Amino acid sequence: MEDKAYLAQLKALYVEDDPEARRELSAFLKRRVGKLLTAADGKQGLEIFSQQQPDLVIADLLMPQMNGMAMLKKMRKEDPDCRFIIISSVGETEVVLNAVDLGIAKYVVKPVNLPALDQALLKLAKDLRRERKEPLIGEGDEKRRYEAAIKKEMALFLKQRAGKGPRDVAVFIHDSSIDIIAYGTLTPLEQRALASPAGCSIAQQLRLCFYKASTKELNQKLEAIVGRTVKLDQILSEPAKENDKLVFTML
Repeated sequence: MEDKAYLAQLKALYVEDDPEARRELSAFLKRRVGKLLTAADGKQGLEIFSQQQPDLVIADLLMPQMNGMAMLKKMRKEDPDCRFIIISSVGETEVVLNAVDLGIAKYVVKPVNLPALDQALLKLAKDLRRERKEPLIGEGDEKRRYEAAIKKEMALFLKQRAGKGPRDVAVFIHDSSIDIIAYGTLTPLEQRALASPAGCSIAQQLRLCFYKASTKELNQKLEAIVGRTVKLDQILSEPAKENDKLVFTML
């Protein structure tokens, strides 16, 4: 599941006393989060927070009834895991430092830079998903679609780069990793090597060298499919069984 899709499942609370600013930014936020709650001041914001338990809070600092800092401190006590983004025209160093002490994910100065806020929201969604151990790739049809695309790409890659296509390729996507097992991968040269006493070791080294030299290209091919940064972490080759296993980590 991509960060954008996960963000679209989250519940957000936006607290802003300026009606016009609240209306404008609410329109932006509604297109990105799963459910948007709004409040006109800190006191109302705290009440809604206690009732609804949102995943993240976007709030102005200078508000009537209860200012943003006081509200966030109370919210932090209620839910230490909630994420906060503060928006204010105030730019004093002391205010920013106090916000950092509260564990604020992002401090945005008015007028709001929407692309920057969008990136902050996506990063926040990514962090929450990882902490909650949500899978980086969705289940069901989405997962099968990625696995099928990777299988096709890997079979083509081996045929073009090693000179011999595999008998079969199996792909398994887990929470944050991709396992690829290629069967029937040995080239004629590697098959002949198996005939010697040290043949298995020689064939294994040839396979390892091949994959290590292809690491960058393989990472890029998988990244193009899943839309995430991918890193080849493990190469396991068993020439006697004629299969190779590659383990990639999605970052």
